[in-house]
Amino acid sequence: MRNALIAAVVAAVVAAASSTAAAIVVTSKNIKNGTIQTVDISAGAKRALKGARGPRGFPGARGSQGAQGPPGPQGLQGIQRLVAVSATKTIPGGIAADTVVATCPSGMAVVSGGFHLVPAGSTGTPTVTSSGSATNAWSVTVDTTESPGGDLTSTAYCSPNVTG
Repeated sequence: MRNALIAAVVAAVVAAASSTAAAIVVTSKNIKNGTIQTVDISAGAKRALKGARGPRGFPGARGSQGAQGPPGPQGLQGIQRLVAVSATKTIPGGIAADTVVATCPSGMAVVSGGFHLVPAGSTGTPTVTSSGSATNAWSVTVDTTESPGGDLTSTAYCSPNVTG
């Protein structure tokens, strides 16, 4: 009988302890700061804690100017010196084509060119074409078939250290 009494007391204590444990509610005052980690929270609870995205904020104030960057690479050398070279020839009237060539000095290349024609008479207009060439010269060709001749000057503008 003594064993039955002990068993009854143990059963009563266990029953009282289990009903007391079920009645305990954990609140924020029971939790010490920093003791709950994200691994302790369920995935559903994490999703519930995330709110909707808010509206875009206003742009911030302009920041101060940054430090100057390193210098860039050296650029190509530009035209340092320009030399005009001319050649003049008297062209007779009534010929299909005649050419005057102004050639750059050694070590220089044609940058540009032009021409000037002083007609011998006042009738008709000669046809003139001018262009640079690979031989560092400016070539001018005139057609005086329908016009009088005249003095034709070809001018080449040359510069050293220029590549095309």
